[in-house]
Amino acid sequence: MDSNQFGVILEEIRDMFKTLAEGQTVLENRMDKLENDVDELKTGQAGLKSMMTVLNSRQTKLENELRTLSGYAKDIFLDHEERIKKLERHMG
Repeated sequence: MDSNQFGVILEEIRDMFKTLAEGQTVLENRMDKLENDVDELKTGQAGLKSMMTVLNSRQTKLENELRTLSGYAKDIFLDHEERIKKLERHMG
């Protein structure tokens, strides 16, 4: 092998390493972006969990208030029904 052939082979090897290094840089940049995206998703997920806790609490409060109102409505309905029956007996 003469020095010309050796130089050509050496240049090809250098090009291969350069291409490999460039590919490695691209992969590292993509990994950094992916890690940032994952961190943003985790932050968003934590916020959603917090909001869900608040919403669940509010839902429970509303359900309790609805039960209370339903009881009041039932009591009022029964009271009116009793009054109507009394009036009907007095008039009848």
